[in-house]
Amino acid sequence: MSDFSTWYYSVPRFTRLWFSGTVVVTLLGKLNLLPVQYLFLSSQLVFKNLQLWRPMTSLFFYPPSFHFLINLYLLYSYSSKLEKDHYKTSPSDYFFLLFFCWICTVISGLLFNIYVS
Repeated sequence: MSDFSTWYYSVPRFTRLWFSGTVVVTLLGKLNLLPVQYLFLSSQLVFKNLQLWRPMTSLFFYPPSFHFLINLYLLYSYSSKLEKDHYKTSPSDYFFLLFFCWICTVISGLLFNIYVS
């Protein structure tokens, strides 16, 4: 277990939070501890019913599959490399990049009826 915690805490901060959020929300959805119908993005439910958590949960939820594992690996690999190398001295700029990409993804999802970011 010590090897896992050593690896986990060696991952840069924002990558670790994004990776952990994706794994936790996906597992909670898979185990039906969080109903999957509460996790996807729907413009009608966001704006008419004011379910404001949906843009965030749709970012972190992904249907569990082999493709999910590949996406987790790519998330870890590219995000940690970008955070360690390019944004090493300015983590706030990396946070702004992630936030801006999230906003663009949510807007695109709402416009094109894509339910999972």
